[in-house]
Amino acid sequence: MTPFRKGTLYLLIASVLFGFNGFFSKYSYSYGMNPIMLVAVRSAFGVLLLLLVLLFKREKIVPALRRGQWVTVIIVSLLYAATQTLFLASFVYMDSGLCVSVQFCFPALILIMGALFFHDRVVPSDVFCFFLCFAGIVLLILPGHVSLTGILLAFLSGLCFAWYSLVLEKCRVFSYIGKLSLSLVINAITLIVILPVAAATGNLTLSLPCQAYLYGFILALNSSVVAAILYQTAVSLINAKYASLLITVELVVAIAVGIVAFHETVLPLTITGSVCILLSAVFLVLFKENFHFTKHHLRH
Repeated sequence: MTPFRKGTLYLLIASVLFGFNGFFSKYSYSYGMNPIMLVAVRSAFGVLLLLLVLLFKREKIVPALRRGQWVTVIIVSLLYAATQTLFLASFVYMDSGLCVSVQFCFPALILIMGALFFHDRVVPSDVFCFFLCFAGIVLLILPGHVSLTGILLAFLSGLCFAWYSLVLEKCRVFSYIGKLSLSLVINAITLIVILPVAAATGNLTLSLPCQAYLYGFILALNSSVVAAILYQTAVSLINAKYASLLITVELVVAIAVGIVAFHETVLPLTITGSVCILLSAVFLVLFKENFHFTKHHLRH
């Protein structure tokens, strides 16, 4: 299997898993959890699970890095923490499918920022897939009532995720850090950062029902461990720009979960938008296979 096909498979699996974030988050909120506390619980369980896996596999827990490399890892961790906090907070204000759809401004942001700051090459197939994906997102947003607060939170989450993806791709340090070790460090730094924020904002609430922590544990296993590692691996196999388009399958999964679990509204525009996003991912794969896509070398 070629690196591109392997990366595509990993991204599709990650997309399905990420699509259940809204499901576990909303059920956790129904038992008294708040978004900042959910990020803390998710990160804590993520650290525990990853530590157990690393100990079982007898792999290095903390990577040996220079000071400058640690700065890069900390920056990525802060971007990850901001992405998750803003995204999970947006579920409080809007339907899960709409939250995911707004956050998916990040493929456009990656395309723009990659061209502006890293001089990435943009080819016609990229532009076509981007506009098809963008059209699908617009069709999803058009119907229904929209919360400006929810839109802002989801957009800022998408912006942070765009930078997170680009830094993962462009910095060579991430090409030789073990994915499990990297995920452990990211979750640990997220936990260290988010706990003081929760305390300062009055969101540090520990006396919660077991169900709230159960959904937080499942969210950590599903997203912070399995899906996050698959996404990091896929970005190293292909690149952030193409990964951001392929993972839009998450949006369709999130809408389907919202419809089934929370009886969110289904409109013709929602179906049309979902089809456009799916086609953008399919066409992207076909274009790259036809043109013998080869991943460019990672830069510093």
